[in-house]
Amino acid sequence: MGMLLNKLNKLTSNRFTDDRKKASENKHERKSRNKDPYTIGHRMKRFRNALIVIVFLPGSLHVAVPFAPVVKDAIPPVKNTVPLVKGAVPLVNGKDSGAADSQMADSHRGGAVFQADTVAPAALAGISVDATRILNKISPLLYGSCIEDVNHEIYGGLYGQRLFGESFEEPPRRPGQTDRSGAGSLSDSTASDKDHSGELYGVSGMWDGIRDGAAGSSLALDSSDAYTGRQSQVILHAGAPGRIGVANRGLNRWGIAVRKGQSFEGRLYLRWQELQSPSETESRKRLPGLKGPKGLKGPKGLKEPKDLIEPQGVVTVALQSSDGSRTYAMQRLPTPSPNWKKYSFRLTAAGTDAHSRFVVIAEAPGKLWMDQVALFPTGPDRFKGLLIRNDIAVKMQQEGLRFVRYGGSMVNAPGYRWKKMIGDRDRRPPYNGTWYPYSSNGFGIEDFLQFCEAAGFEAAFAINIEETDQDAADLIEYLKGSQATTWGKKRTDNGHPQPYKIQTIEIGNEEVIDSDDTRGYDHYIERFNGIYRAIHAKYPGIRLVNAAWWRSQSANMEHVFKALDGKAAYWDLHVDADSALSGLTVDQRLAKMQRLFLQWNPHTTMKCTIFEENGGLHNLQRALGHATILNAARRHGDFLLTSCAANGLQALGQNDNGWDQGQVFFTPDQVWGMPPFYAQQMAAGNHQPLRVLDSVTGPLDVTATRSEDGKTLVLHVVNVESRPVKTSLSLTGFPGCLPQAGAWRLAGDLPAENTPEEPQRVCARKSVVVLPRKPAGGIYGYTFPAHSYTILRFRR
Repeated sequence: MGMLLNKLNKLTSNRFTDDRKKASENKHERKSRNKDPYTIGHRMKRFRNALIVIVFLPGSLHVAVPFAPVVKDAIPPVKNTVPLVKGAVPLVNGKDSGAADSQMADSHRGGAVFQADTVAPAALAGISVDATRILNKISPLLYGSCIEDVNHEIYGGLYGQRLFGESFEEPPRRPGQTDRSGAGSLSDSTASDKDHSGELYGVSGMWDGIRDGAAGSSLALDSSDAYTGRQSQVILHAGAPGRIGVANRGLNRWGIAVRKGQSFEGRLYLRWQELQSPSETESRKRLPGLKGPKGLKGPKGLKEPKDLIEPQGVVTVALQSSDGSRTYAMQRLPTPSPNWKKYSFRLTAAGTDAHSRFVVIAEAPGKLWMDQVALFPTGPDRFKGLLIRNDIAVKMQQEGLRFVRYGGSMVNAPGYRWKKMIGDRDRRPPYNGTWYPYSSNGFGIEDFLQFCEAAGFEAAFAINIEETDQDAADLIEYLKGSQATTWGKKRTDNGHPQPYKIQTIEIGNEEVIDSDDTRGYDHYIERFNGIYRAIHAKYPGIRLVNAAWWRSQSANMEHVFKALDGKAAYWDLHVDADSALSGLTVDQRLAKMQRLFLQWNPHTTMKCTIFEENGGLHNLQRALGHATILNAARRHGDFLLTSCAANGLQALGQNDNGWDQGQVFFTPDQVWGMPPFYAQQMAAGNHQPLRVLDSVTGPLDVTATRSEDGKTLVLHVVNVESRPVKTSLSLTGFPGCLPQAGAWRLAGDLPAENTPEEPQRVCARKSVVVLPRKPAGGIYGYTFPAHSYTILRFRR
């Protein structure tokens, strides 16, 4: 036993540091980031000291019967996955692998068939299950994900807007500046010079200037009369032959993916000051390739649709290749008026390109102001008609998510206020965000709720603690009020007549994280109680989540608990998930939290929710960490609402901080799951509501669950060892077990991850286990692969 404990502890040595110190560093860095608006925040990972504990529960474990040789598995990878339906198990080869009864009745569907081991002496591990001993219930909402606008989960990802920097809030890049943010000195906002490379300046940092001829023409930013925000983009065409304009290549210039035949709709706001009238001949010219830094060729074979020609038009919008040498779609807009006005357009791509650009061109003498530009895909590329990227949303459904939390450090920004996130997107003000200093409000709390409503996810969101009590009361009336109320009518006018089904709202995020500060906790208590009173006066049924940073050794915890007991339904506990053994630490933390709650008030109703499983990995090691955390969560099922992996999404190669931990990754034209995605999919697809007694010897992390009717028994087994573990398995209280069992497996090297080239390199694999009709001594044998998460599903 001592050798085993030493071995397990070595796996986590040098991976954990004191959480208070790291939390302080984290807050210090956040403050430093806010002082420099051009520095994207880096949130430090927080690790905690781990003590490895193996608990032997009562039960009979028989190990007297010998093991026979193991039959090696040959399990095919998951292919062509389609959305999981509620309660379904993961899909294999495009087929439903579970409705496990019919799947196991046909051993040739969904995976390989192999014999279960029989039992031999000297077993390295043993699992004994008593299916009649129910220990606790497990929340069906356990399988959660946390999303926020960090690492471009929303803007550039889930939100369907294909342009980045649509409000022109970024200052222009300085000559020679190559950073992705496009940030520069505001003093450069009138710059119109052209450096030796040919690049135009005076354009908002996420856009590029382009020019073909048009000598003397220039670009500038104007802060005197923006449509929304603080500044608009100006294109000055001086009158010499040629064209000048701006181009946007999406998130940090990674390209806008277009397919042949794909349609986009967009809008922009323009106003125009004419220098001289353009000739009709000039305005009818086709759009050529525009010269940027490299000098570009004209278009290839694209004809301008006659019905889109505006005879006196001076502005053209188009989709082009990244260098402008090919034009895939274009439309000439009516000549703008002197006042701000919205202009809509529709573009259908004549070619396929994963890295195209969108351009706005001034083709005649005059001064053009532009602001608030949008470009959205249409039809099947939208998720259920919403301004949501369909492929990402569907992949989240395939993951088997039951709960999604929208929150995180983004809500701590002073400008993060719910009333700025509703109504006309083009009038929602940009603000200095936590993770990006030029954050937009095109996607807000209401848009998140509509997404979850369409996707079938239970939703929760967080608000800034400095929302006023009145604003909190207005929020709940907006979400829940009838159309006869002031804010219920506003919701109806904004397109959602029915009240939202939201039941859970978090007040703040990681509050008082920087230090164990009693005054900080007192301020949080004051703000929580004010918001609580305002919300519950309007709608008593809402569940509020306490976001005070948890420090189990601090006397402030009892102080916060007693101040919020009976008001907060849950206390949000954030945990680390990078270690394959993360669940062991989480198990201890949950047990201590519950013990303290009951010590402080034996009749308390406050429980826990894990709204962030954090870390810096997205590989198989992180998947095993998530699986062990889910095991810990099952053990505390009566105390825990959900466990949300963070981050839910991540744009490949667009990491702006120390996190690198998405479950679903994406590029402009591709979406795929990382190993933690498959761990979640496996667990959600095999959910059972009751945890039953399991006794374990050996280096395995195990939980056993069963259905309400007692006909299905599921084992969740994580092996963090670097070698396979032969195991004897005893099932008690489960008579009449069918001769076949389903097996789901995720295994490989700990650093293994998926890539765009190999999106299913590490994925869930399904097989069918043939059980002996008369297991020796009532015991089965099974070998759990090295570094693996395995689910065994028995039926009777």
